[in-house]
Amino acid sequence: MSSSSTRQTPWALVFDAPFFLEDHFPRITADAEARGDPVADASSLLALPAGRALLDAVLPDDVRGPAAAPGRAASGASAFVVDRYAALLFAAYRFWRDEAAEHACDEATVRALLEQSTLPADWSLTQAPASGYVILPRNLVWSRVDDSAPAEPLDGFYWVHGGDELTVVAALGVRAERGGFSVLDAAAPVPGAGHFAADLPPEGEFDNFLPGGEIQKLFGVRTSEALLRFASLVLWQLGQQPAPDG
Repeated sequence: MSSSSTRQTPWALVFDAPFFLEDHFPRITADAEARGDPVADASSLLALPAGRALLDAVLPDDVRGPAAAPGRAASGASAFVVDRYAALLFAAYRFWRDEAAEHACDEATVRALLEQSTLPADWSLTQAPASGYVILPRNLVWSRVDDSAPAEPLDGFYWVHGGDELTVVAALGVRAERGGFSVLDAAAPVPGAGHFAADLPPEGEFDNFLPGGEIQKLFGVRTSEALLRFASLVLWQLGQQPAPDG
């Protein structure tokens, strides 16, 4: 696993722009400092006026609807859509605020983690960086945003943890010509073991689900539990690497 990659990531494609870096993210920081409350999760981001303004600015018109309709947030978007966008904005904001890094994970590492049922011992998420983005090998791990959506390759995932909760936001179908990507997110309190991979996974949790994918020995992530476990395994592996000099 390395801390650099030449591949375009969600950060480069979407967030590395003045709209976020010079306008909205600094406003969120100013709001948080004025209130004296840290931006610890997606809900605390949306509790800030600047956080709500950013969400409203990025929500696509095609997901908006009557704000008063059942199941819709004040923005007029469904609560499900709001939650997913909020999770992504929170992860990207923390990546910026924490001056976090991107970490490339090679194919051999991913295969070893998912094929050998590795169980990290004497380790917790607090030993990993508080936030960052893991770049996965192309077209090796696949997922879908819901059961009716097409399968897409998992480019990588953002993570944020503060000891008590882990948030993972996976980016699917990242392509420069697309201009965006699909999002799968999961967040949960960290269990007593300190991470989500202390027990053996359910049988077949990471099995391929693409027709013919078994020929290439592909993997699948289909549930929030699988995404949290996968992230814990990768972050544990990241924690085994020596810290860079300086």
